[in-house]
Parts: sequence; structure tokens; C-alpha cells
Amino acid sequence: MNIYAKVLADSINSRGVRLTTFEIQLPKVLLAEFNTHRMLSKNFQSSRAMPNGAATEVESFEPLFYGKNQAGMSAKNEEILDVEFAKKLWLDHIETSKEVSRKLTELGLHKQWSNRTNDWHIMAKGIVSGTEWANLLWLRDHDAAQPEFRELAKCIHTCFDE
Repeated sequence: MNIYAKVLADSINSRGVRLTTFEIQLPKVLLAEFNTHRMLSKNFQSSRAMPNGAATEVESFEPLFYGKNQAGMSAKNEEILDVEFAKKLWLDHIETSKEVSRKLTELGLHKQWSNRTNDWHIMAKGIVSGTEWANLLWLRDHDAAQPEFRELAKCIHTCFDE
């Protein structure tokens, strides 16, 4: 999985306000969570805009950590007992989604539906601009954050530090 952030533009106006624009990539299932950060301007690729069947070629992700179910919003330090079997199930499900997408495409179904069977496992690339990054970094570059979102926040944080 290739979660990343790279700076496209970075400027400071005459009042000292810094505007930074990133290209980022994250698991598409995290977009709803990312979009809760309303102080940022965002635009992400759409599976509806991809040619029919193209979503089967987009990079997929698997969890960074197969944490054991417990109370709270994220798994802590303990992994499930059979991580290898969980990975196999995850990857098998991705292949099933891709195969369903291909078959729906062959049947002539419009891309707005045939591509969507892959949304749960594909990566999403987008452009994000903002002057208010502190809240996202404070919440998401944190031990309690979902590991994949934390990885993105760390990438953004590293870009700011550089």
C-alpha cells in the first residue's frame, strides 16, 4: 500500500499565513473520515470518472495492523491470533470484488456501478490545500488514530518539517 503526501505548493502571504497544497494518496474507505476536516479544500479522483473496468487496476490496500477487536475506536497493540489467514481472506475478497467488476463490465453495466464494487479496497489520490492543518495533525498523528490515517498524517507532518 502506498500512502503518501507530497507538497505541490507552499507559500506564506504578507500576513504570515502559510498555504500548503499536497497531493495525497490514502485508502478510499478513509475519505469520509478525511472529509470531516472541513478547514481543508479537497478534490479526489472519482471511480465514476475512470474508464469502465479501470478500478480493477488501481492499487489496493490491506490493513497495516490486524488488531484484535476491543472497545474503543481503534485496536491497540494486540493482533488477532491468525494474521496470515486474515490477510488471505482480505486479498481473496479483493480479487472477488475485481472479478465482479469485470463481469458487470462485460454485461455492459455503466462504470458508475461496475467500478464501485472496488471502492472499499482501492487507493484514492487527491489534491488538498489549506492553512489550518494543526487539527488534522493533532488528531490523526496520534496513537489512537486508525493506523492507515496515522501513516498519512505522519507523511504530512514530515513534509511540513522538511
